[in-house]
Amino acid sequence: VKSVKEKKNGLNKELVLNEFDRSICESLNYPNFKDEKRVNIPDAVEVEYPKFGGFIKYTTKLNLNTNKAILLIDDLLEGVEVFVNGESLGIQIVPTYEYDLSAYLKQGENTLDIISATTLERFVEKKSHNPNAKLPEPTNLLGIKGRVKVLY
Repeated sequence: VKSVKEKKNGLNKELVLNEFDRSICESLNYPNFKDEKRVNIPDAVEVEYPKFGGFIKYTTKLNLNTNKAILLIDDLLEGVEVFVNGESLGIQIVPTYEYDLSAYLKQGENTLDIISATTLERFVEKKSHNPNAKLPEPTNLLGIKGRVKVLY
């Protein structure tokens, strides 16, 4: 069985995905996403939702006439699950995320969903026993900051 890294060899075309429909969902409401809007990558979700914790979904359409394709997502600092046409390709927790789309693509239009599970750092209220203490601001970034591309 070949690894995704080995399957990338020989794929010489690249499609960079820049536009997605983004929606969010707090953990208890999963999978009921809301606030859908068109965004470009890189996407700074923490600017719009400074106190958000939950799931961020990015959706786009792919029209590839190929039976071999690898999805690469870099600079997304959370756990990620990828779906093609509603089928889960699994969860990964360490970037760069690499997914073999080959067995899931159909001829014509395909739906690609990238779901990022955020940490609770922004959602949980920070407290201190010292009322004068300045608590640190959240440091984690939310959303896709790097490139999303398909090799085929």
